[in-house]
Amino acid sequence: MEEPKITWLVRRDDEEGFMKSPDFYAGTYNQKKELRLFLQIWNNRFGSETVHDLEDFGIRFSFDKEEDSVLLQYLSVYLGTTTYTPIVTGNSAVVKFPESVVLHGTANDGADTNTDNYVIAQVVIDVPENVNLKLNDLKTMTLSIAKL
Repeated sequence: MEEPKITWLVRRDDEEGFMKSPDFYAGTYNQKKELRLFLQIWNNRFGSETVHDLEDFGIRFSFDKEEDSVLLQYLSVYLGTTTYTPIVTGNSAVVKFPESVVLHGTANDGADTNTDNYVIAQVVIDVPENVNLKLNDLKTMTLSIAKL
């Protein structure tokens, strides 16, 4: 059986419908309003044959520039109403999901009704107003699956 096949879909808080994109512009951030993204993380989306389930995993976050890693401490991830705070180590942070979160690898038609094959997570960056940030500074954040 093949390893899990992960597909990321994303949307901003003010949009409807998820889109598949290797690069996604999250929007303009300011300290008066949090930045909120929704991720739909699939295993084997549109798969015609079953693959291994993805279990005991999380999301790894990192910035292209080491100096931007200070923002990781202001990151939160929500699954439903439960908040997960990342563990920051050096230039990256990992949010570990509980063992009950499993992305099944069963064959499926890619429809939202295949709820065993995906999870929806909200990613929030909320920097307090008293923290000094560079204005008009473009940030590039990378997300990946962290197998734990």
